[in-house]
Amino acid sequence: MDNNKSTPLNTGNVSEAIEDIRRMFVDETQIKRIVTQNQTPAKRAAFAKTHGIVNGVLQINDDIDAEYQVGIFQPGNSYTVWARYSSDTAQTAPDFETTVGIGIKVFNVSGKKVLEEEPDGTTVDLILQNTPVFFAADAIEMSDFKAAAMSGNLEEFRKTHPESAKILDSMEKEVPSLLTEKYWSCIPYKFGDEYCKYIIEYQAASDPSSTINVKNNNYLAQDLSERLMNGNAILNFYIQKRNNPENQSIISARSLWDEKEAKPVKVATLTLYQQNILTRKQFAYGESLAYNIFRTLPEMVPVGSIAEARKVVYQSSAMVRRNVNGESIGEPVQPRSTRFLHHDSFTPTLNNPWPPGKILDVDMDIDKITYDLIEGFSSKGENRIAKSGNSYYNNVIVSARDIPADTFIYIGFNKSIDNTLINGGVFYENTASTSGSIRLFFEPKLMQQVSFELILSGSLSIDVREIRENQSSEVNLETSNYADSNEIIILKNPSPFTVLSFNFTQQTMAFSIKNLKMKISN
Repeated sequence: MDNNKSTPLNTGNVSEAIEDIRRMFVDETQIKRIVTQNQTPAKRAAFAKTHGIVNGVLQINDDIDAEYQVGIFQPGNSYTVWARYSSDTAQTAPDFETTVGIGIKVFNVSGKKVLEEEPDGTTVDLILQNTPVFFAADAIEMSDFKAAAMSGNLEEFRKTHPESAKILDSMEKEVPSLLTEKYWSCIPYKFGDEYCKYIIEYQAASDPSSTINVKNNNYLAQDLSERLMNGNAILNFYIQKRNNPENQSIISARSLWDEKEAKPVKVATLTLYQQNILTRKQFAYGESLAYNIFRTLPEMVPVGSIAEARKVVYQSSAMVRRNVNGESIGEPVQPRSTRFLHHDSFTPTLNNPWPPGKILDVDMDIDKITYDLIEGFSSKGENRIAKSGNSYYNNVIVSARDIPADTFIYIGFNKSIDNTLINGGVFYENTASTSGSIRLFFEPKLMQQVSFELILSGSLSIDVREIRENQSSEVNLETSNYADSNEIIILKNPSPFTVLSFNFTQQTMAFSIKNLKMKISN
């Protein structure tokens, strides 16, 4: 059993071990990637793969007991947060069976902070991951592990450290969703005159719009994006106070505090708002943030040599990354505005330096601006929508609610119609020879005009419809009929419309929609 004395568990120099950990993670790993792989932008030294940056609020319970009123946990307090979900792997590596974590930056927290460089900062960071304990007991053991991993002697380390090996094996597990996963702080923290650990547990979230394939490289980001596009996510935040020092070590980060003995108490609710995490520059904003567990109040300071090592590594890694990327070194004073949570994302290139769609008719009244957008249905890669399902893109919901048979809408796949190869777009093959509809619901909800490339084998009717406020039914504004065509279709109506319905019959063999261009009026 890991002991609880006030000295390190292993013999050796803790300060030297911490510097060795920093050197191996930052100098020999992070900087090496930046220099030899021309990594642009530079990534973190650990948990480098970002799945999404999410806005929300941390609401402290109104009825929190007096013994839990420590630091930020004051009754009724509410804090804006930006949370970063990540995996401890490279940005290009698969998500499957990676260790995942959440970093929560809490804004507008008054009081002196522990981090020496930012005593007057106004943020507090909380970092948790989906394992209840750290695999290394202290900094000396962590230094030995990292050295073994970098020298190719990891198997020998595992043989001589069976407890660490067991935890490492348990960390390689399938994660169905970032939002439904349980997270722990792993390491202990001061909690006033006592000690605690933090826990986050799922309460409620919307389902994703499509079937998520866990073998896809970026399935965690897709799941997170679709769930938050559909609604808020609600997570419970717990404090687990130490009540048995004999069994609950504050020295060993590998010490498991039994939740039946030290029962967690809910002290707050973390609500992640409904939003489009693919919105413009939200990912870049998350990458620019730096998280450090010592960016906190003195009464909430983390304890143990693993905590001290993380402090040093996080500081050094953030400094390197921000310098290379040309970002500000200091901590933000205010959170990013939520005004842009639903705006479209755009990544400029040399060939397309400006967003697709420019302001056409500019009016001083922002509600009367008209602009163009293009949807290529490529933001999620290849995607299948099953019967009754739907999938969200930047401005369009593709709905299969009116497909009667167990068939799929294919999006982003390479398919053929009558020997014509189709690259990407929305594709439907009527293999069951039934009648039904595929609908496009437009997010801005005030569409002036749409155009797209239609490739059709058989016959098809297309309805332009409107969903009016306070009405459950749709109003059909216009119907067009097509047969065996390969042409650019332009649909417009004097009244703004909100739904495009592609109605197929038994005579429809297959059809594809590509290069959807939308003229939108706010």
